[in-house]
Amino acid sequence: MFSIPNHKSLGPDGFSNDFSKTTWHSTGPIVCAVVRNFLKVGHMPLHLSAMKLMLLSKIAHLQNASDYRLILCCNVLYKVISKLLSALLKEVQPSLINQSQGAFI
Repeated sequence: MFSIPNHKSLGPDGFSNDFSKTTWHSTGPIVCAVVRNFLKVGHMPLHLSAMKLMLLSKIAHLQNASDYRLILCCNVLYKVISKLLSALLKEVQPSLINQSQGAFI
């Protein structure tokens, strides 16, 4: 959690990563319990994986779909679990994928 930047977009619940870091003394045990439960059962409750797709304008006078920037707002717990899974996959990747196939990743 502490490697995710504070200034990232708010999750669908309206909370940022900064909120979770600031309140870690009370939210930390809950976050750890949720992550441990996910790793134990391999299932994430739907409300944790809920996301919002936001369209932000890149320019003042919108004319095309390319004038928008898409941002996917994920729950902080979802980001933490995704980051953890990525780190774990990075550890085992060399034993799963041949070095000659690494260019495709």
